[in-house]
Amino acid sequence: MARKRADIILVQRSFIVRKDRRIIIIRRAKNDSHLPGLWEVPGGKLDAGETFTQAHKREVMEETGLRIKPAAQLFFPHSYIIPDDPYKGVFFVTLIGIARLVGGTLKLSPEHDDSAWVTYEEMLSYDLDPKVRNAALVLKKFLT
Repeated sequence: MARKRADIILVQRSFIVRKDRRIIIIRRAKNDSHLPGLWEVPGGKLDAGETFTQAHKREVMEETGLRIKPAAQLFFPHSYIIPDDPYKGVFFVTLIGIARLVGGTLKLSPEHDDSAWVTYEEMLSYDLDPKVRNAALVLKKFLT
């Protein structure tokens, strides 16, 4: 008897680092339904048929208007089964990458209302999405 494969949502987030070693963080709009007012790094769900690199670049462009070059392999900080609708029972995985800024003009998506280029230490003083904070702690040696 074949087992049913898990439904899965893959989310990719990116620590974008400028030449001066500052990292961009963006704040979820206060009226957003998901983590309103918390700071995060750009990213989002992978689309069907996309590679991680394609999703990495697309999501950063959609959320910030910035162009990036991935600089480090993605890493996996956590996963869980979504407990609530509309995705109840779906396996959720976040993957984190590091990228270098290569161009673009900062223009936030409607789901975000503020941004800041910060040092690693400054970033930790913000009200971060817990998943982003945990990833930042693991990636400290790559981000400082």
